[in-house]
Amino acid sequence: MMTKGRIVVVDYDDCAQRALVEILEDEGYDAICARTGEEALRIVSQQGADLVLMEVLLPGMSGFETCKRLKGDDELPPMPVCFLSNKNDIETKLRGFLNGGSRYITKPIDPSHLLDTIRSVIGS
Repeated sequence: MMTKGRIVVVDYDDCAQRALVEILEDEGYDAICARTGEEALRIVSQQGADLVLMEVLLPGMSGFETCKRLKGDDELPPMPVCFLSNKNDIETKLRGFLNGGSRYITKPIDPSHLLDTIRSVIGS
């Protein structure tokens, strides 16, 4: 079956990650999970991705730093990163955009908003 695109879901919270994967797969996306920024970098470099959905607060390397490394790797094709977070303050959102993020989605995730955002970013 043809998928709408490959999305790497980066979140340390198993429950949040499962919910995101369910929403994405129900909509026809191929969802691949990572729990850390390092794991996300490895997955993206090995398998590629059309989009990365990334929690801001990750164990070890932050989502911001992970995004910066993704954007700075000339070996990788350009890909959008959408940040996910409970943090809803302007400073955190601005930091996300300054580090290369395309969108910033606050938790709890509204599935229809998430899917609209994904469609607007990757066009599927």
